[in-house]
Amino acid sequence: LINSLVDRLNAGERLLVHCLHGNGRTSVAASCILISLGMNVADVIKVVEEAGSRFESKIQADYVQWFFFWGGVVGYCFALCRMSRFNYYALQ
Repeated sequence: LINSLVDRLNAGERLLVHCLHGNGRTSVAASCILISLGMNVADVIKVVEEAGSRFESKIQADYVQWFFFWGGVVGYCFALCRMSRFNYYALQ
């Protein structure tokens, strides 16, 4: 998913990343896209926060660190789905 979005951005398309409230899943997806475009984690977090998004849990922030470290290739969709369920149940 991330790689295909990065390809579309590199082809000149525009992209809007948003979930229900613009936090959590939005910040994870946007961060992974920016990392795939070559940004480092510290700059990514700053840019995402300046855009008005934030991580909702330590798990989300840790995943972005993992994505940066491992190159973001393995299991992005699975991890994002697991985090979404975790956040849903944790907030109830």
